[in-house]
Amino acid sequence: TLRELYVENPRWCGLAVDFEPRLTRLLQAVAVGLVDAGKEPAIA
Repeated sequence: TLRELYVENPRWCGLAVDFEPRLTRLLQAVAVGLVDAGKEPAIA
């Protein structure tokens, strides 16, 4: 993970700890969007 990589460079550690959760949420949202993009649109 990013956190593990930044342990090797402690001066960037704070950035990694803050960035990793946001990046994880972003990637999950993109994955959900890609899955939903393959579905037939719902017509209400």
